[in-house]
Amino acid sequence: MTSSSDSDAFNAYTNNLNGEYFDEFIASAAFHYLEGSGISGKMAIDIILGPASNVEFPFRASELKGDYNATEINLLHVVEVALDTICEMLKGGSIVAVGRRGSVFSEPEKIRMDLWNYIRFKIENNSKIFVPDENVYFYSVRVYWHDLAQADTPHTPAANLPERNLGGRPPKYRWDEIVDRFMVDLGAAPDTVAELVKRVQSAARSAQQGEPDHKTIVDAFEKRFPRFLAAVRDKPK
Repeated sequence: MTSSSDSDAFNAYTNNLNGEYFDEFIASAAFHYLEGSGISGKMAIDIILGPASNVEFPFRASELKGDYNATEINLLHVVEVALDTICEMLKGGSIVAVGRRGSVFSEPEKIRMDLWNYIRFKIENNSKIFVPDENVYFYSVRVYWHDLAQADTPHTPAANLPERNLGGRPPKYRWDEIVDRFMVDLGAAPDTVAELVKRVQSAARSAQQGEPDHKTIVDAFEKRFPRFLAAVRDKPK
C-alpha cells in the first residue's frame, strides 16, 4: 500500500469478509494492493490472471525463475506483499479460514492458525490449499472476518446454508453447490463468457440441479464475482 487511504480501503474490505472463496479473496486483495500502488485496473487483472496465477505461495519475486520481464517482477513483488499480509492475518487469527479436509464432500472445518506457517497455494488453485506437513489438501476454502459468528461455528458457515428468497421460498438454484463444483473443475480461466456459461451449466448438472440459462448465470456472476466476469469479458479474443 502506498497511503493510509489505501490501507483503510484494504481494511474495510477484510473487515467485511463473510464466506468469500479463498482464491477470489486473495485475487481481490492483490488487486487492491496493485491499484494502491498506482497500477491500472486492467494491468492489475492481467498480472493476477497471468504471471501471478501459477506462482506457488510463499514466494519471493526477486528469486522467481522463468520468462518474467522487469515490469512483471515489480508487479509480482506487490502481489508478494499482499499475500504475505494475508498470511500474517490468517496466522494471527484476524481472518479465519474454513475448508473441507481431504475431499470436497467432507464437512467444513476451521483451518488451524498454525498451519498457515506451512500452507502452500496458488491463485489458480480454485480455493484449494495444500499442507505439506500433514500431506493433506483443504478444498472449497472460504474466509471470514474473525468476529463473525460463522467463523466460530465452521461446521455450518453461512455461505453453505441454503439460500432463501425474500418471500421465504427456496431459490431455484443452489448456487453455493454449483460454484463449489465449478471452482474445483475450473483449471484455466474460461476465454469467453459463452465458455464460462457452459462450464457453470456442467457444474449445475454435476450438482444434480436444473441447468441455468445464459442470462441467469451472467446475472449470478455479476452479483457474486464481478471482477472475475469482467476479466473473462476483457480477455483478448
